[in-house]
Amino acid sequence: MIVPTRSYSSNSYRYGFQAQEKDDEIKGEGNSINYKFRMHDPRVGRFFAVDPLMKEYPHYTPYSYSGNKVINHTEREGLEEEALAVAFGPPGWAYIAAKWIVIGTVAAVTVYTADKAIDHFRNAPDLVYEPISTLPKVDVDTKPTNSNKPNKKPKPIPVFPKVYPDTPDDDDDDSEYVYRAMAKDPVTGQPRISTSLDPSKTFSKDLGAKTDDVTPLLNSQGNVFLNWKDGGMSAAPTSDTSLLQGHIQQDLATGKRKLFRIKKTHLIANGLFGLEDKPGIHVAIKPKAEMSIEQFQTNIRNTRSLWEETTPKKK
Repeated sequence: MIVPTRSYSSNSYRYGFQAQEKDDEIKGEGNSINYKFRMHDPRVGRFFAVDPLMKEYPHYTPYSYSGNKVINHTEREGLEEEALAVAFGPPGWAYIAAKWIVIGTVAAVTVYTADKAIDHFRNAPDLVYEPISTLPKVDVDTKPTNSNKPNKKPKPIPVFPKVYPDTPDDDDDDSEYVYRAMAKDPVTGQPRISTSLDPSKTFSKDLGAKTDDVTPLLNSQGNVFLNWKDGGMSAAPTSDTSLLQGHIQQDLATGKRKLFRIKKTHLIANGLFGLEDKPGIHVAIKPKAEMSIEQFQTNIRNTRSLWEETTPKKK
């Protein structure tokens, strides 16, 4: 916490505690730190959003900083604590000093080399182009002959297998992804998205949540909040299309929709997470913290380029 009348900060340097970016517009100067996965209030030493990994740490409160070990631990991007020995490595400050000396040396050599290369190209002589006045005459009726080996057969052209680098790996672990059948944009190849922020005008085959999916998540202020039971954008936990509804299976068969998938880590990075409310059957994509309907829709649409088309499977 900043001590009044005994602190100084520059507007040109926007980082604060633990080298994390400050967000002074919310609670005043130095009172809000933007970690990667959630916001921290240094006045109380607590986050005001739940830990995305709280299921893995049931013995901690989901709002604690560095597992309440503030002397010898730091916080890793708002997810979990990290011991200082792991963060800095042996032997402490000597290691840090050596590390930055190496970084500074590499940076200086890089700048020096770049300056020399720029000077070399600036002082290089101009290229001189000499146009060809006449082209040599070629007799197209003349065929090459090989009198030494007239009966030799030409070598067969080798055939190499086709490679498809953009094809998703079918052996990927389903637990890392959530799946959704959506219409495909013919231009970008990404899931189609509605241009309206009104969720009532967003259909289930587009990228977005319908009004019926969002309404159960609204609180008394009209904001979307974290609800563990109902609501959210529907998805599936596996690429097994036999678990989907009949009309969706028909759309996949006719090509009206395509099956897309996204990593759960991408959802978390965009203020969302996928809750498997019906194990093995249904996943609800929800917000990580309270936000407006428009912000929830915007967060979903920000993941547009992160969805990748995959091949449906029936087990």
